Amino acid sequence: MNEPHPAPGENQEKEVLAEGPSPDELSLEKELPEEDNGVLFQEWRRTGDERLRTRLIQEKSHLVLPIAKKFFILHHPNEALEDLIQVGYIGLIKAVDNFQPERGNKFITYATHCVWGEIRHYMRDKSQSLKKPRWLQKLNRQVSMFIEEFLHKHQRIPTIDEIATALNITRDGILEILKSKYLISYQDINRQNAEQLDINRIRSLRQESFRLPIEDRIVLEQAFDKLLLAEKKIIYLFFYKDLTQTQIADFMGLSQKKVSRMIQKSLEKLKKGIVPEK
Repeated sequence: MNEPHPAPGENQEKEVLAEGPSPDELSLEKELPEEDNGVLFQEWRRTGDERLRTRLIQEKSHLVLPIAKKFFILHHPNEALEDLIQVGYIGLIKAVDNFQPERGNKFITYATHCVWGEIRHYMRDKSQSLKKPRWLQKLNRQVSMFIEEFLHKHQRIPTIDEIATALNITRDGILEILKSKYLISYQDINRQNAEQLDINRIRSLRQESFRLPIEDRIVLEQAFDKLLLAEKKIIYLFFYKDLTQTQIADFMGLSQKKVSRMIQKSLEKLKKGIVPEK
């Protein structure tokens, strides 16, 4: 069971984000020994000697099992532990290949995030049948991509404020997006519990020219998702691809009158979904 997220405003500069473990899960670092082999990493990066790479992977392989076990216990007790371990080794190899000791960070910190992130990627890909809304999936991807790029560049996890500034989403909004990463499915988001997603907190940090605020885009996408598949196609072709009603009718094998009625009906549905009832 996940720990509740801290209230907005609390100090979360060290909070672990998106594809990484939670703060409590990071305590795993205290349970594992850290060897002082920065020289070996520097030599591997300088020479590219595959023997050094193999040696580093072997020496650091003990990191994988505890991380996989912790993920197994906390999140997926029904998943085969052996599979999580194998996936974790992929994360370890990536950590060895990308670690930059000259930045002064601990390898165990970097490797923990790489191993944990690789396992989360694996589990996310396996659970595609448990769909979250497209707009939420998109935000999850944006946050994850930023964190991965930042981690690779700076060898540390970005703070909440750094993510918020980069993605133009309020701090509270970032916390809500991160919260959704730990929910099994969108049905869980709708449950009245401590982990309920508060969509109203996902807002733009600043206004941008010629771009809708994120809160308006979410409302629009929620309304759009309620349309039937055929209605979505017609709205897309009419407003995004600038096809005429006649062209759409030919493309979809419908009459022009039918397309006209569907456009009108779809717009009425969208309006009801966007404009709150009085």
